Amino acid sequence: AVESLNKALDNILASGVKNPIIYFELAMAYYLSGDYENAMMHAMTAKNMNFAEQRVKHDLEQDLYRLIQNIQREADQKK
Repeated sequence: AVESLNKALDNILASGVKNPIIYFELAMAYYLSGDYENAMMHAMTAKNMNFAEQRVKHDLEQDLYRLIQNIQREADQKK
């Protein structure tokens, strides 16, 4: 999943489009694979991007908040 999403990200970036959803999906994929460093990096990238549609922004912000909390908790438990 991570490899496919990274390819999608490369294609999106090549088109000049900035889409926080692909970064969120990558963060989720890295989180589920146990790679908390990359998960946090992509989650924070998504969190700091501008959103075109307010409804999408609200939903994604909530999901990102929960994901970032989970990443931090899991990373702390790994230490």
